[in-house]
Amino acid sequence: MSSNDEYYTQCELRSGKYKDVAWIPNCFAEIGKKLLIDGYKNVWTVTQVFTTEKKEIINLKSRDYLKQREASDI
Repeated sequence: MSSNDEYYTQCELRSGKYKDVAWIPNCFAEIGKKLLIDGYKNVWTVTQVFTTEKKEIINLKSRDYLKQREASDI
């Protein structure tokens, strides 16, 4: 891999009783890492780390869910 800025990792984040999954910059994708995310008052903790992809790939796939029904309905 080249520069970490080009890669994002899908992670599970928890804050109190809340849980979310998000793509975050690879440099922050470390279990136990505490994050303060813009727009949120709470601190989020990385609890699981999943796949890593190039930023360009994630941007291309980010709206694929809009075509899911078209692809899956008979």
